[in-house]
Amino acid sequence: MKNTFLLLIFSLTLAIGIATFSTCPVMADETQVDIEHSTDTSDNKVIAAEAEDTSKTEEDIDPVPELKLRLRQTAEDVFTNLTTAQMKKAYKLRATHGVIMSVESVRNDLSRAVESCHKNNGKMESLESSFRAWEKDINDYVVLARTYLEEQIVAADYLPKSSFRKYLSLVDRLADIHEERIVKDYLSSEESCDVLEKKMDSTRLKLVELLQGIMDDAQGNKDQ
Repeated sequence: MKNTFLLLIFSLTLAIGIATFSTCPVMADETQVDIEHSTDTSDNKVIAAEAEDTSKTEEDIDPVPELKLRLRQTAEDVFTNLTTAQMKKAYKLRATHGVIMSVESVRNDLSRAVESCHKNNGKMESLESSFRAWEKDINDYVVLARTYLEEQIVAADYLPKSSFRKYLSLVDRLADIHEERIVKDYLSSEESCDVLEKKMDSTRLKLVELLQGIMDDAQGNKDQ
């Protein structure tokens, strides 16, 4: 799969993507789980997959189908016995986790774009200095947001916490695989790199606003 990754417009794409993602109660795309309509909780699919071709090496086997099955089963462990109100709260925690993941993904992509600018244009002190400040600010907010999320999980006495953390871990693994399979072409021209630097402040503000929203929401829950 090839995707030309133009970071000059990633702030707008991210804002739209996260806004859609954070309002969706269940995962989208490859990791979607439908609790209400899921009936197959057996290990038959896994067993069949293993028996299909024993000659395949570990590198040849696509891990996604088994991970998706494990995700579905874990989601059922987490959500099946929750009330509607509890399920909404759990979905909100899942969405919060997704926002943090998305911000971290943008941070990593921006880091690679800055490296590409340096590689193709030599030392770009202004861009690199701007990115270091940008990264420090974002990292500080990510740490705070993850702390608030963990506090909310600990306080959620209705959640089977071990299963919920396993569920989030499987979501992360599937997202990582999806990310690894995308070929991204980063910025290279000096003009593009200059535009990237000019967009950095506005992008930082958008990401900080998203992360700050997590903390404001968590604080509001504490005050209730």
